Amino acid sequence: MLSFMASITNRFSRDSHTTSATEQKVESKLNVRDLEALQEGFSCAGQGYDNKLSLTKEQFVEALVLILSRGTRQEYNELFDKIDITGDGVVNWDKLASHLLLEFYEKDDRMKKLSVPQWKDLKTLNSPHKDVIQKMVFMKHLSRYLTVSKEGLVTMWGLDMKPQRSAKATTDACRPRDLWVTDFAVMSNINKVAIAFTSKEIAFCNISIKLELTCQTKLCDIIDTPICLDHWHNPDNPNETILAWGDVAGYLNVLFWSQAGIALFEKPSIMANEREETTFSVSLNEIIQKTVKTATYLRLKVHSDWVRQVRYIPQLEAFITCATVWNSSLVISWLEKPPSVTAAGRSPNQRPEARIISRSSVFTVHQGINAFDYHEGQNQIATAGVNYQVCLWNPYVVSKPNGLLRGHVTSVVAVQFHCSKGRLLSLSRDRVLRIWDIQLQVCLQRMAGVFPKGLEDESANSRKQIITRMLFHEDKLRLFLTFNHSLTMLEMKVKVRDRVFTHEKPLVGVIFNTTVNQVVTACQGGTISFWLVDTGQRVKNISRSHNDAELTCLVLDPAGNLFYTGSTDGTIKIWDMNGHCHHTLICFGGAQAEVDQVVILKRAVIVMGSSNHFTVFRTTNFRDHYVYPSEWKGGPEHCDDVLTGVALPPNGLITGSYDGELVVWNTNSEMAARRMTQRCKRMNEEHTDFLFNVSRLRLLPTRKHIGSGSNKGANLVSCGGNGIVRFWNAYSCILIGEFIAHQKSSNIIMCVDQTNEYLATGDIEGNVKVWNIKEYCMYEGEEEVFLPPELVSEWAAHVDLISGMTFCTRFERRTFLITASTDCSVALWTLYGVKVGVFGQELRWKLELVIRDAGMVSLASTDTSPVQVPADRTPDQEETKDPRDSDESIATPVPEFRVDNIEPFPEDAPLNDICSILSGYRINAWKHTMLGKEYQEARIAKRQRKQPQSITDLPSVAGERYRKPNYGPYYYLQLGTFDPVEELEQPDFMDHPEEYFMDKDDLNSLSNSAELPVLEDSNGNTHDQHNVYNESTLKHIIDEQSLFPSCRLHFDEQMKHTNKFLNERNLNESSQTYDHHFGDTTISDLTGSQATCAPSSQCNRLPPIKQTKPDTTVGLSQKSLR
Repeated sequence: MLSFMASITNRFSRDSHTTSATEQKVESKLNVRDLEALQEGFSCAGQGYDNKLSLTKEQFVEALVLILSRGTRQEYNELFDKIDITGDGVVNWDKLASHLLLEFYEKDDRMKKLSVPQWKDLKTLNSPHKDVIQKMVFMKHLSRYLTVSKEGLVTMWGLDMKPQRSAKATTDACRPRDLWVTDFAVMSNINKVAIAFTSKEIAFCNISIKLELTCQTKLCDIIDTPICLDHWHNPDNPNETILAWGDVAGYLNVLFWSQAGIALFEKPSIMANEREETTFSVSLNEIIQKTVKTATYLRLKVHSDWVRQVRYIPQLEAFITCATVWNSSLVISWLEKPPSVTAAGRSPNQRPEARIISRSSVFTVHQGINAFDYHEGQNQIATAGVNYQVCLWNPYVVSKPNGLLRGHVTSVVAVQFHCSKGRLLSLSRDRVLRIWDIQLQVCLQRMAGVFPKGLEDESANSRKQIITRMLFHEDKLRLFLTFNHSLTMLEMKVKVRDRVFTHEKPLVGVIFNTTVNQVVTACQGGTISFWLVDTGQRVKNISRSHNDAELTCLVLDPAGNLFYTGSTDGTIKIWDMNGHCHHTLICFGGAQAEVDQVVILKRAVIVMGSSNHFTVFRTTNFRDHYVYPSEWKGGPEHCDDVLTGVALPPNGLITGSYDGELVVWNTNSEMAARRMTQRCKRMNEEHTDFLFNVSRLRLLPTRKHIGSGSNKGANLVSCGGNGIVRFWNAYSCILIGEFIAHQKSSNIIMCVDQTNEYLATGDIEGNVKVWNIKEYCMYEGEEEVFLPPELVSEWAAHVDLISGMTFCTRFERRTFLITASTDCSVALWTLYGVKVGVFGQELRWKLELVIRDAGMVSLASTDTSPVQVPADRTPDQEETKDPRDSDESIATPVPEFRVDNIEPFPEDAPLNDICSILSGYRINAWKHTMLGKEYQEARIAKRQRKQPQSITDLPSVAGERYRKPNYGPYYYLQLGTFDPVEELEQPDFMDHPEEYFMDKDDLNSLSNSAELPVLEDSNGNTHDQHNVYNESTLKHIIDEQSLFPSCRLHFDEQMKHTNKFLNERNLNESSQTYDHHFGDTTISDLTGSQATCAPSSQCNRLPPIKQTKPDTTVGLSQKSLR
């Protein structure tokens, strides 16, 4: 039971790694060591009847505090309450273990429900195939899909799942109607595709985006008909290539190449001078007899029936084949270790070493296997059995499978792993799709009816079997199913947790308008959005900008007040920043054609599409809303499709084509003036054409020293195939320098900032690099430069292809980078790869605060992964800035200190190691402390000052508001206590003034009580002066009779006498006595009229009293009566 809980605990801890530690329950934080410690703690002898330890709530909390290193007392109290549901007041190990099991079972059920994939509606694609589709693959180097049908039709599909081009594969060995293609394999390292025919031939055709499908080499005289193919090449050495095929006789056939990039086979001497389009055939017998030295051949009998599938596994260094036979259903043919190669490498003319099969592993399955798949991470093989079962095998154990997945009711025809999720997809002959959990070996989902309607009736009428193929593209989460010639697609819904989407469809471009400081984005669905770059807030939105057509490009007018959008219907619309469409340009005669690029000249607009020429629109015709193209005097000068272009002031235009050729046009004469063919395909026939395609052209206008006639320095940048960036001199048409910006990338795009100081590149994997080209290729010209410029930063910006990039300069001339991707998001970055935010997220950012922050740290993004800095560049290195910038520098930010950013420390990690790890992180007090938030709010509310320097002669407004002293930029920080001050002593002159301010004679006279002279006032009254220092005199200075009138004194004496008299009598006697003495006079009369100095007649009504001193012991006084 403990082992089960440990395994399931580890599983859920891996699944919930994105959850913050404060959001998890204490049960989810336990690991194997914690469970073992708890079991050991509860194993002590107890006091109960079963001698088991039982703990009360207080004891339970204290025990967990000592045993566990995670959790708080409050969490332990809540855990005790959840365990003790019966209210016994005690908990033992049985109750704790039962609670944990139930908790994990419930969580397991929840995880199963969440792990079930959600699919979009089934889409039936418009397929040009008329016969059975034999195979479908995704070509990563071209970002395209490729399908081949039985009749030889090869179709290339874009990522939007629309057929782009189709070509027919042919052979001279049979008539076109007898042509039968059995399988094909894409050889991406040499841009070729190998197609197998039933005529015992394998044709090697060139493959590119244009899909011309020219066959240069053909392997013929194959012993038996090949029916399945597989290809592999060494990623570290593309020349090392393997092509394997299985035939109808049950043989495994393998071809090895060591210099495939140079030539697959040697051309005969009689054909050396012939054109490239000429196809030459190589007989397999020549390779067997070692007449052909460029390749070696291996043949091995593995099955007694047709080989259904073959695949080379580089991790095992073995070939795996399968067949529908019992005795050898699955065979693993292990290659012997390759011979060592010297450091100098193998000579191009040296024959590659032949490798042999050292041993074979045979797996037996009842009725055989239709297909299989291999999981590299788990080292498992999944087989699709004819006996309705899916088996999971260990390659080194042939006796029995690791897992047996039952559920299909007909034979399984295809299986494929979903590696990132630990799932397996299987398809049966009755068109039922099942999704399995590999670890639990249970079926998560069953889908039936995923085939086009009416297919069964069509099959019954034609008496043809429905042949099904399956392809799951894991990167795009797309499942393709073919049913004869029909192609369907099921797209999995993406589970959005932390990702933010700017648009619902993939982005086609992004631009930044410096006039209104807004970002404009456009997606394939036709939606155009306007955003504030300072906050990321959406300003306006335009839907269905081109009706139902998809957008293909987004271009900003050089003036900055207009922008252009192109679509698949061959129209271009001109918009202003208010969202108003001014003109619609209709090109290509109104036919459906894709617009790839728009170049804006002074008096014309150039539109480029899928053609070797371009379309021009004169600005003089922009009088009506609909504008039609004008005639361009010069004819087509490119031999391939024109992909991009850029204006060359004052009257020039540069265009780039797919074959790498650059043509300079004179816009006045509209004729081609010069060409740049140094990196053109026609000048380099030994290379593949995809190496030279040009995707972007950018001019460097700030390099003023490079003018007409200058042959030194580069003022034109191009990029495209194989991740290469090239620098050209546009006036002399020479290549100045080139470098590989992205290794192993088929295509890249780029952008340059306004100062021509930074160059940003993005590839199809979503990676972005920023280069400093301020001094790159400035004066070179005689010798080409092959060293790359300084790499500022690189990071993984998106999870899919980068479709658009632009620089943005804002406050204090700080430069930011905006990237758009086909992953439906647009993000704002600093030059060091720190994400400011994603347009469309809920939390707004303040770009001004990001700039003011010393670390340039994101205030809105939740992505706080460490920024990748080049190894030759220290994290404290300053950003290269414009000389006009201020002296303030921005350092490369270190990773932000967060709990989920730091890897968990080992249990026995020493304190020094932990401190060294934490030293690489900084605490972001700006976001995660109360002081930072208060300081941030104060800065936002503080008035804006126009003076850039600090004002020292004015008090701080924020300091007065918060009643804190003004101490410059740090006056919000808490100050320490002041130093203790000793108690001040009173000066002596205050204790003894007579010793400092009087003469000795005056002092003696005062002390002897000398009489002072008599003073006379203005009325003639005399007053004696007394010595103020004579205490006896001071006691008699104040006399009541001299201060108050006699009536008031007499009344006071009467009241005291009355109070004393009333206290001596009881209440009845005192009432009668009171009437006897006072008559009709009441107490109110005494306190009212007599209180205002009653006349003598009224005062005489009181009985006479003796004149005595005031008695302070009387209970009722005049003050109390009032």
